Amino acid sequence: MRSIVGRSGGHTTWKLERFVALAAALLFAGAPVGAMDLALPEPDPERGTIALTMRGRFPAGNKAAAVQVYFVRLGEEVDSFAAESVIPSNFSKAKQVYLLNARPGRYVAVGAHLKGGQYTAFLDKAAIADTETEVRVGEVTFLGDFLLDLKMKMRACDEAQSHYVRLIEPDASRKGWMGRTYLSKKYLYRAELVGVDREAATRTDYWTVARDKVFSSAPRWRAEVEEELAKAAGDLRVAGLEHEVEVP
Repeated sequence: MRSIVGRSGGHTTWKLERFVALAAALLFAGAPVGAMDLALPEPDPERGTIALTMRGRFPAGNKAAAVQVYFVRLGEEVDSFAAESVIPSNFSKAKQVYLLNARPGRYVAVGAHLKGGQYTAFLDKAAIADTETEVRVGEVTFLGDFLLDLKMKMRACDEAQSHYVRLIEPDASRKGWMGRTYLSKKYLYRAELVGVDREAATRTDYWTVARDKVFSSAPRWRAEVEEELAKAAGDLRVAGLEHEVEVP
C-alpha cells in the first residue's frame, strides 16, 4: 500500500486572510463533488478495511466532504502525532471514504483532502486520538461520521498539525499564506473535532448507501457491505428503535 514519507526540510493581516478564505469557501461551495477515481481492488482475505465519512465546516459556515483521508499505522516505535509516513485512503465515492485492504493493526487519521482536493484539513491531537481504531483480518471497520471545525490560523497549529502539514503538504508548508493561496492554490486548515457519530442508525444509513451506490457493481465488496448492514440493522432491533433510512 502506498505511503507518503516526509522530507526534512508573506505575512498578511488577519482581516485579509479571513476575507480571502471566505471568498474561496463561497466559490468552492458551488464546485462539483469529486470522487477518487482509483481502481477498485478485490477484497484481500488477509487484510481489513476502514470506512468513514468526514466533513469539514469552513469559517463561513458551509461544509465539505472529505475525498481522501490520511492515516498512520501505529506500532511500538510509531508516534501517532509525529509518524514518519502516512497512508492515503484509496477509494472514495458518494462522500464515503475507504482505506481498502489495509494491513491489520491500529490506525489513526491525521488529515484529509476536502472536496476539490486543494483544501486540506489537519487534525489536532484530540481529534487524532478520537479516530484510533483497529483493522482486523477480513473485517470492515466503520470509523464513524466525523464533523470537523476548520480554523484558518495555521500559526496556531499544535505539534501534530505542524508535523503533518510538513509531511502531507511539504511545498505549501514552506510558503507563507500569500504564496500558498495565490501561487499554489492550496488552502490549509487546522481541524478540531466537533463530533463523531457511530450510532446504529448512522451505520445503517452508511451501509445502505454503500450497498446501493458505492459497491452496486462490485459483488464481492457488496457482500461484505451487506454483512455490515445486517449487523447495524440488528443493533437497531436490539435497541428497539425504528429508523427510516436516509439516502442522499
